[in-house]
Amino acid sequence: MNKKIKNANSHVYNGIKFKSKLEVNVYKTLIAEGFNPQYEKVKYILSEAIRPTVGFYKGEKGVLHYEMRPVHEITYTPDFTFKYKKILIIIEAKGIPNDVYPVKKNLFRKMLEGLNGRILFFEVRSIKDLKESINIIKMETSLLSKIRQGIPRLPEKDIAIANKYFSKRDFDSLLELVDSAIKRVKKNKVKYAGIEVAYLFKLREAVYEYREAQSV
Repeated sequence: MNKKIKNANSHVYNGIKFKSKLEVNVYKTLIAEGFNPQYEKVKYILSEAIRPTVGFYKGEKGVLHYEMRPVHEITYTPDFTFKYKKILIIIEAKGIPNDVYPVKKNLFRKMLEGLNGRILFFEVRSIKDLKESINIIKMETSLLSKIRQGIPRLPEKDIAIANKYFSKRDFDSLLELVDSAIKRVKKNKVKYAGIEVAYLFKLREAVYEYREAQSV
């Protein structure tokens, strides 16, 4: 099995064999913050194993071979998983990732889009990253989930800006952006034919409600 991190040495703490010092420190910090992290307990199948029927020929040492062996499944096991207020938290502690990890990460993020329930996925490279992640986890609410899920419903050019406002918790600017998008979509239905105004109003409602709750 491919290691996810280059130049990682094993460390044992609390009877658990971790692959790096960063993983140990992440585990200790999560425990200290009151979480119950599970280390490498959940394996996700990103691509099922298959027995191929399409012919595959592979050149090796000057000879072209016909290769029809089974194609193995592709799996991914996150470093840490745990539940917090019914939210599945996934944390990957990264040192120097190998060449395989970015591909698996993209496949995994695509898979997460199809799973039910609220999920947050973090990739941390330091304890500073982890502490910021913990703040995000503890601040997470159902309204924030609705806002996050609603942002991709905006016109394409607004999505990156909206995510920037969301990340900075600038909900005044986000509300203005959503209002602007609603006006533009209603005014030019041909140009924005793929945008559902009803979803934008739901997004606006969630942003407004969250902003007002924070101002109390």
